[in-house]
Amino acid sequence: MIRPLNVDELDQLFAIREVAFLDWTDYSKPENRQIHLDRLKYRYGSFNGDALAATASWYPFNMYLHGKLQPVWGLASVATAGEYRRKGHVAKLLNAGLEMMNRQGVGWCLEYPFDPRFYGRYGWSTVSNGNFYEVPSGWLRRDEVSAKRIGLEQVEQAHEIYDTWASRYNFAFGRDDKIQESWRYLFGKAPWHDQSQRRFAYVMDGAYCVAIISRKDGGKTLHVLDWGHSTPAGFQALLSFWGGFHGQVDKVRVQLPSDSPLQHEWSEYVVPHPHPLQARIVSAQAALSGIPADQFFSIALAVTDDFCGWNNQTYRVKGDGEFSSAEITSDEPDATIDVRGLARLLSGTIDVGTALHYGELDAANDKVWGLQHLEIGPAHMSLSDYF
Repeated sequence: MIRPLNVDELDQLFAIREVAFLDWTDYSKPENRQIHLDRLKYRYGSFNGDALAATASWYPFNMYLHGKLQPVWGLASVATAGEYRRKGHVAKLLNAGLEMMNRQGVGWCLEYPFDPRFYGRYGWSTVSNGNFYEVPSGWLRRDEVSAKRIGLEQVEQAHEIYDTWASRYNFAFGRDDKIQESWRYLFGKAPWHDQSQRRFAYVMDGAYCVAIISRKDGGKTLHVLDWGHSTPAGFQALLSFWGGFHGQVDKVRVQLPSDSPLQHEWSEYVVPHPHPLQARIVSAQAALSGIPADQFFSIALAVTDDFCGWNNQTYRVKGDGEFSSAEITSDEPDATIDVRGLARLLSGTIDVGTALHYGELDAANDKVWGLQHLEIGPAHMSLSDYF
């Protein structure tokens, strides 16, 4: 049986977390227990009688998608008790959660996987989330920059810049603090944060950043935890500000979105991404609708989905010069795409030409090129918003 957890089942949850996440937090302390009480309404379980066999959380976040804030749900904290593994409990949880979101008209669900191949079996696909770089500090420009250090009480100065920056990217958090206290966590105020590593935040004209300085292998690294800019000059100011730490640090570690030209210049300094991001289209009809479209077009697009059967439809996707719409049709399809490829296409991870070139999109005729009139920006979520 799948149902929400209740307060009396928290100890069973903590026992599962001990094994699955090596979570040895002292939950007898009220402040630690309160974290899970606050999120209990988002947590579901698969039960074997009264025993909690597996659990997952479904968070109704607000994220930027195609330039505006929209509901994008997050799947997190999926775990199974050791004695109930390989018995189908996670599959049941995923199916129930996706059905719940579909009933509410949700288009997308994201998660950070322990193994992308596992969730790939259920229709999630890895989408662009930039790359991490560790660049020698001497590589960065070191022009004079006017910057001001701020605390959490002045965070609105950074938030205004962040909103401008984030609206460009699909899956950037709205940071409304309704579920996850993004800015408090970013400033190191979560109970699990190491208080020996103090974080510092600065704002400058058109930009902000939050960082720590860490020691590793006998050297020091400026670890940029979060940043954003609202003007081109603001981005140049950030590069100079980070470069100003040359002499104190040896490297600058930063996550760059996929549209940054520096990804090419810094390619030799790319390091493994600590947490790939995966996206799942919950409702193909919802995901195909409401996307800015600068031209009139019409295409019959068949979607295949081997886990969420409701998506196995052919959709008449139209652009009216402003936005897209999608309706189920019985017309012969002009093109066919699997739900995983559709997630990469509609997230901005790949474009129509790339999808055709690598076999993610199968076209019966040239009408498929109508999809390139969908104005889809790049995908990017700052890892500081990890959930």
